[in-house]
Amino acid sequence: MKKWCGKWMILSMLMLLLGSGITAAASDFGNTESTQAAGKTGEVTTEDKKITTALFIGVDNENNRQEKGSDASADTESGSGMADSLFLVVMNEEKGKTTIVGINRDTMADVDIYDASGEYFRTSRLQIALSHAYGDGQEESCENTVKAVSKLFGGIDIDYYAALKMAAIPELNDAVGGVQVEVLEDMTALNPEFWEGNTVVLEGDMALQYVRWRNTEDLNSSNLRLQRQKQYVSAFSDKLVETVSADLGSLLDMKEEIERYMVTNCTDEELLTLFNSFRNCTDEDFCTVPGSIQQGKVYAEFIADEQGLQELREELWGTDPTE
Repeated sequence: MKKWCGKWMILSMLMLLLGSGITAAASDFGNTESTQAAGKTGEVTTEDKKITTALFIGVDNENNRQEKGSDASADTESGSGMADSLFLVVMNEEKGKTTIVGINRDTMADVDIYDASGEYFRTSRLQIALSHAYGDGQEESCENTVKAVSKLFGGIDIDYYAALKMAAIPELNDAVGGVQVEVLEDMTALNPEFWEGNTVVLEGDMALQYVRWRNTEDLNSSNLRLQRQKQYVSAFSDKLVETVSADLGSLLDMKEEIERYMVTNCTDEELLTLFNSFRNCTDEDFCTVPGSIQQGKVYAEFIADEQGLQELREELWGTDPTE
C-alpha cells in the first residue's frame, strides 16, 4: 500500500530533512511542558496532555508568487489566499497512533471576519477555506484558520500549524526532475496532455495545474482533486527518495525554496518530530470529516455530519473532548 500524508505535509517537511536526514527529534514532544502555547486556541484541555494536534494548510491565492514577508491586507481579494487544503494531524501518545484528518475546503464553519484594518467584524457561517483570507496572509491568517478548525471540532486544542503556498509546487517538482503520473480524469480543457489514462511527466507549472485544478461546476470536484493530490504525493515521494539518495546536497535547494513560502509556529525540531510521527502513515491512518456536499446559493457547501463528527472525536480522543 502506498504511504502518503497529504501533499502539504510532505512539502512542508522537506525543509527539515537538510543536514541530518530523517532523524528523531526531541523525545519529550507532546508533553505538557514542551507544548507551544502560541498555537492553542481551543477550549478542550486535559491535565495530562497525551494528544498533540497540528494543522497543515495549503494556501492558494490569485498572486501565487507571493512570498513570506510580503505585504497583504485582510481583504479577501488580496494576497492573503484561501486555505485550499486542510489536514489535521492528531497524535495520540497513549495509543501510539497518528491519524490524519482531511477537511473539505468547502466545509461550512463559523469563521471570524475582520475588516481591512484588521479589526474583528463578525462571525459568519462560511466555507472554511475563507478563514485564511481574513488576515494578513501570514500568522494572523493561520491563527484564524486554526480557530475555525478548532470550533468545527467542538473547541479542541490545536497546538501547531504550518502553511505552505502553492507557488512552491513547480519549483519543488522540478527539483526532483519532474513527476510521472497517469491522468485520473479528463482535464483537456486545462491542458491537452491531460486526457484520462495518459501517462505524463509533470514539469514546471504542469504540476501546479494537476494538483490545483478542479471543475467548479462539479459538486464533487474537491474530492476528485483530492485523489489526484494523493496520487501526486505518492509519485513525488518516490522521486524525492531517488533524488536525495543520489545527491544529499539537493536538500539544501529544497529547504531554501520551502522557507520562502512557509508560515509556521513550530521550531525546526518540532516540525521534524511531527514528520517522524506521520512519516509511516498509510491510507488506513487517513480519514475525512464526514458529511455531504450540496449546492449553495452560489458555491458548493459541504455540510459536516454532526453525529459522525462526534463519533470521529470520540475515536481520536478516546472520549468526546467536548464533554
